[in-house]
Amino acid sequence: MADNKKKKEQDYIAEEKVEEIQGRELTAEEQKKLDEAREKELERLEREDVVISPARMVWNNFKARKITIIGVAIFVFILLFSGVLPFFLPEIETDLLVRYESPSLTFWREGHFLFGTDRFGRNMFYRVAEGGSISLYVGAIATSISTVIGTIIGSVSGYFHGLVDNLLQRFTEVVRAFPFLPLVITLSAAIGADMDENERIRLIMVILGLIGWTGLARLLRGQILSIREQEFILAARAVGIRNYNIIIKHIIPNVVSIIIVSATLSFAVNILVESGLSFLGFGVQEPGNSWGLLLRQGTRDSSVIQNQPWLWFFPGLFILMTVLSINFIGDGLRDAIDPRNTSR
Repeated sequence: MADNKKKKEQDYIAEEKVEEIQGRELTAEEQKKLDEAREKELERLEREDVVISPARMVWNNFKARKITIIGVAIFVFILLFSGVLPFFLPEIETDLLVRYESPSLTFWREGHFLFGTDRFGRNMFYRVAEGGSISLYVGAIATSISTVIGTIIGSVSGYFHGLVDNLLQRFTEVVRAFPFLPLVITLSAAIGADMDENERIRLIMVILGLIGWTGLARLLRGQILSIREQEFILAARAVGIRNYNIIIKHIIPNVVSIIIVSATLSFAVNILVESGLSFLGFGVQEPGNSWGLLLRQGTRDSSVIQNQPWLWFFPGLFILMTVLSINFIGDGLRDAIDPRNTSR
């Protein structure tokens, strides 16, 4: 951004020099300035004449924001920490001799731990890494389910008029009318009472996916209502292309940027919801593991909160870092893809 501003200022100064010295006899120094100004003007025209592909333009706008690059760096670190590292960690064991050990930077020594230990002497570094893999997994699958459902319903509703649109919109409003968090808690408690831990995790993913699609569906419908009246869609209908082919091959590619941004932001929301459910006791439970469950165990009473703050600090820190980084990336994608963005 600073480089673009500097170039614009240089172009403006060059144009001022040309106007200032035109229409009168020039000295050698003024002729030199005029030649320099003309060279800068030619360079500017050449830069503006370069054709940049849409993908390249989006990437240039995306990386121009420092906060977005910071978000990408943090999220890559989270993926390595919770997505890759757990495969190389040893099995988490209990050791009552090292209960409530505080964090230590000399963690390579015996009896020292980077994130401390919990009430059973389990290494919190291992537990936070393992819990993050569950939270990211639940958020990713739930986001995938809601994105697919929202894309299908939003596309069909926006493309077709009449009865189909009315039925899908009324159904969307019914789902949207339910209070989100109380409904998820009720379903999780009622259906998942007799399930084992893996089945409960799958249930949470499905519930979040089946309830979280309404926003994307409404957004896509509004965009597709305008796209369906454009000339290339009318031409596709005129030559006899089937409706589902028009939706898949012509309409979806024109709204894929909206889908990507919505899915990115929905991913952060699903991680927060899963953590909230586990914190309240309706999500992942022992012997499972997630950031929300660790946060619940670290805040079960006031003495633990005061005397062993590392039990809740590290899970809370990783939830905060993950959600913020995803939102930074989503905001960067939205601004980079938006054709009305004047900073490009």
